[in-house]
Amino acid sequence: MGVASFGVVSPIDQKILIQKFKNGEVNAFDEIVRKYQKQVYNIAYGYIGNYEDAYDISQEVFLKVYKSIGKLKDNSAFGFWLRRITLNACTDYIRNQVNETSMDDLSYVSNHYYSDSGTSDKLMESGELGKVISKAIQRLPKKQQKVFMLRHYEGLALKDIAETLNCSLGTVKAHLFRATRRLRDILMPYVS
Repeated sequence: MGVASFGVVSPIDQKILIQKFKNGEVNAFDEIVRKYQKQVYNIAYGYIGNYEDAYDISQEVFLKVYKSIGKLKDNSAFGFWLRRITLNACTDYIRNQVNETSMDDLSYVSNHYYSDSGTSDKLMESGELGKVISKAIQRLPKKQQKVFMLRHYEGLALKDIAETLNCSLGTVKAHLFRATRRLRDILMPYVS
């Protein structure tokens, strides 16, 4: 199940909107923002865990899109391109905030997405599982974090992740395997 899938707009509508904007119809960009703002925000919030910062990142993403959409050669690749811009903006934000902000308050996973299969009800009720999962994901290397979240929170296919991150399918598989193995080791004490 994807949380921030860019499948909201049909590929034909997406191409038409982008082409209209490239042809000078500024109102088409407003429609692009309207159709994609929630998805961009969800990705940003998933990485940052702070409402205001996620909103700021979303605004920054659409500013970058506005300035550079004319360079997009294949309008059908817009979803991947937008996702990559969003991920890069999140990575830049985190890099710039390393000394100022802790990611300990990442609550995206705890508030929205965790499975109760084999998990202690007491732990689930206390809300601690989400915090544990969030901290475990934060402990992953950044590339593994990205691959894991794109796969499990956006539901992307492995080849789509490879295209989004501009890397090989083998690299995606390796990062996902390592992330899953590391998370299993970290979370083992918390599941029954």
